Amino acid sequence: MIRAATPSAIVERVPDLLAHFPDGFSPRPEQARLLAGLADALAEIEDDRQAPRVLLVEAPPGVGKSHVAMALARWSGDAYLLTSQRHLQDQYEREFGADLALVKGRDNYLCERYPGVGVPTSRGLCRRVRGPACGCPYVRAKQAALNAPIFCTNTAYFATLRHWHAEQLRKRRLLVIDEAHNLESQLVGVFTARFSHDEMRAWFGHPLPRLALADEYRPILAEHVARLETRLAEIGRALEALRPPELPEDLFLGMPPTREEQDLLGQRDMLETALARVTFFLGAEDREWIVRYPRRRARRWRSSR
Repeated sequence: MIRAATPSAIVERVPDLLAHFPDGFSPRPEQARLLAGLADALAEIEDDRQAPRVLLVEAPPGVGKSHVAMALARWSGDAYLLTSQRHLQDQYEREFGADLALVKGRDNYLCERYPGVGVPTSRGLCRRVRGPACGCPYVRAKQAALNAPIFCTNTAYFATLRHWHAEQLRKRRLLVIDEAHNLESQLVGVFTARFSHDEMRAWFGHPLPRLALADEYRPILAEHVARLETRLAEIGRALEALRPPELPEDLFLGMPPTREEQDLLGQRDMLETALARVTFFLGAEDREWIVRYPRRRARRWRSSR
């Protein structure tokens, strides 16, 4: 027999979120009220599994919502904490670095194998042709975040890891999204297939026609998949050809990548991303897409979910 909990039973399960307020900070009255309301809502969720499990906190600037977010994350002991911008990640790290592990995209870390040169890990040793797997600063930061009680990153990177890289991000007890009013635009950006005028000329041979509906682009883009794959293979061969035949592979990889190699690595990454998004677009017939052009003469094509 299932019996509704008495009010006293609910009170016993109301979490003491104030006890998890970030160390070194004292909650202001507004923050205490927000946490009290969240604690009641969490108790209701615990009592009724059918209760809404998405909680929205709306408060004016200056209240200190990041402290409230950290109190929730610390209480959970197992949270993803997402921000809308990287500078907000930096703020979280400055103020609460002892409680969370932060990770950003590869371009934000320098490859340690080439000190003093300033090569980002996206163009570093492990990204080069036949480059060995390594524990670079990016890999270490991501692994630390995966193992930490609070995994902090930006929303776009999190969605990119989950969808485009098929990372097996384990289910956690809590997901906190800071600046959630930007969530839609963040997700739209992740699932958008976008081509500049120069990319269309380089990859498709000419700009795409200006059509009214996204679905009208399916047969056109389907014809270009082979072209994109061919261009990707050409870039791979160009990267292979950069190593002089007489130079042993280990010595070549020990030298920093030249500007030409870094440019080719960047083109390879961009093309792999474009190909993945085109393939996803072509296979996602059960989803609604829109196509958009700027008001001025079309110089960019983009299709979004």
